[in-house]
Amino acid sequence: MIDLMHVMRTATKCEQSWSNKNKALFHAFNPNGVVSAKYASDKIIAELAEQGFCKWGATLAYGSGNSFHTEKLIKLASVSGPKRVNSFDINYFVQEVQKDIECANRFVESIKASI
Repeated sequence: MIDLMHVMRTATKCEQSWSNKNKALFHAFNPNGVVSAKYASDKIIAELAEQGFCKWGATLAYGSGNSFHTEKLIKLASVSGPKRVNSFDINYFVQEVQKDIECANRFVESIKASI
């Protein structure tokens, strides 16, 4: 049996041998998961808007307002979510959150290039 505290707190990467539910827990709650990376990206976008380098609408397009896939991933991992997580769902939502982060990073790079 896998220690859930290890999955959600101390694991440094998502293991292939884990169940899909444990993969969802890792990505949703572990500091090394994609949700944590998304929140860090959201913070950078908000800071740029706060400093006046971009409009606040950027937070809707690239930051915290762009949270559909993140919320779905957290729902997969939550107690109120499904008891079983299928492979397609976990892989899809992790991949989409990663795409959201990549888009935000490209936006940040474009802003920094124009500064």
